[in-house]
Amino acid sequence: MRNWSSFSVIDKFINLIVFVTAVFLIAIGSTLSVLLFAEVICRYVFNYSIFFAEELSRVLFIWFGLLGSVLALHEGSHIGFDTIKNKFKGNTARIVAIVTLGVVIVYCSYLFLGCISILPRQRFQVFASLGISLFWSYLSVAVAMGLTVIRALYSFVNAIRNKPDNLLTLDEMFSNKRKAEEVTA
Repeated sequence: MRNWSSFSVIDKFINLIVFVTAVFLIAIGSTLSVLLFAEVICRYVFNYSIFFAEELSRVLFIWFGLLGSVLALHEGSHIGFDTIKNKFKGNTARIVAIVTLGVVIVYCSYLFLGCISILPRQRFQVFASLGISLFWSYLSVAVAMGLTVIRALYSFVNAIRNKPDNLLTLDEMFSNKRKAEEVTA
């Protein structure tokens, strides 16, 4: 296993972004699961509905899906990106990866800037049952697209330099084996 000294500052930064995103996804997914389970129990057992469950689950689901796309790109599981890239081999695959990453960067940057421009107007619109601003729902697009741009730029630069990404996978990040080896090293 690699130790932290084998990573550059940029590698460590990207690893940190991916790790924090994964932790947020675990928290959001757990909250969403508990909330929906409680809503089903309340509705069908107690004949009572949790009044904020639908809107809160909608907001959490938006965050979950958009942040999940960041991890999908990191893990090489983003279907839109990897289906195209995996059809080619060698130098052609590298060129296709560069073009595809370039398109991802431009598209996500456009979404990021568009979302940032409308965020201030969303502060005063409120979810009816939650009483919180729509700002928080729209913020998910800006955060996810910003993180996607950062992650894609890293791979884009490495593809242009013809170097592989030097990052931990999610499995390595959450593996106890790696942590135990670092402590003994």
